[in-house]
Amino acid sequence: FNARGIYVLPFSPSLVVTLLVKATRWSEELSIAMESKGFDGDAERSSLEPETIKKRDIVFLALTCVAFPVISVLAFRG
Repeated sequence: FNARGIYVLPFSPSLVVTLLVKATRWSEELSIAMESKGFDGDAERSSLEPETIKKRDIVFLALTCVAFPVISVLAFRG
């Protein structure tokens, strides 16, 4: 409304109606997008499987934390 030069009070009916229309359109577009991605309201709920930290994750972290600083110092030492 400010961009159009229209002054409205915080709880003006025209402002509330505009916000409700926009919220309805947004929720409809979100619903369509979710359905197109395969989400279904009637499907069974899935459960979250916990992540496990493996040895290769620890080795990668250690190599990254050690190798990167060493290579950086050697490369830019001179």
